Amino acid sequence: MATFSDKINKSIKEAMIAKDKIRLATLRDIKSKLILEATSGSGSEVSDEIATKICMKLYKQRKETHQLYIEQNREDLASEELAQASIIEEFLPKMLSEDEIISEVSEGHLQNIVNRLSCKTLVKKEPCIFKASIALNALHHIQIYNIYTNSNT
Repeated sequence: MATFSDKINKSIKEAMIAKDKIRLATLRDIKSKLILEATSGSGSEVSDEIATKICMKLYKQRKETHQLYIEQNREDLASEELAQASIIEEFLPKMLSEDEIISEVSEGHLQNIVNRLSCKTLVKKEPCIFKASIALNALHHIQIYNIYTNSNT
């Protein structure tokens, strides 16, 4: 299975062949951040999880810069930032919509996660499950709020 860095390198080669300057610059930016992380850490290779976090940070930066350029009426720069964000988004895990989350997670599954989190040591061992339960609880509260507001209108 190809690593995250391998996917970036392959995409860089494809962008060079296609002479896609924006894609190439964006991919090179991702690669430079990965190399910077690899040289600053103890290992020589960046894990896929850390690489995804780096890409998420870059994606967020591009979206924020895009919004800033829109507010300043700089459509030319805004469109370039948006194009870069969409390229970075290709390397991020697919985000589920609210409807997909609702269909994927049953109330019993949510309760199972909450029960598993009652042990404090589990929170330390499985922080991703802890974060997921917080997100699911927030989603549950949003659903309750929506039901409440819809019934009062």
